[in-house]
Amino acid sequence: MAPEALDGTAVLLRLAWRRDRWLIPAWVIGLAAMAGISASATVDLYPNEASRIEAAGALNASAAVVALYGRVYDPTSRAPAGSAGWHR
Repeated sequence: MAPEALDGTAVLLRLAWRRDRWLIPAWVIGLAAMAGISASATVDLYPNEASRIEAAGALNASAAVVALYGRVYDPTSRAPAGSAGWHR
């Protein structure tokens, strides 16, 4: 590859960063907030162990959901977010 092929790359990268310097952090903060809100909503949606067991049975009965998210092995656990099972 000839050095001329990369002429202007640094200028374009600086322009892209200047243009997106507020947009990128806003997206990162927004996605992190949505993850936290989603976790909180899940805890509120299934407040007791019986409701978590019932929901886990329904989720495990759907092959599509299991293919996307994996099987819920222990709906009674209080595993941290991102682990197998439910969290609280």
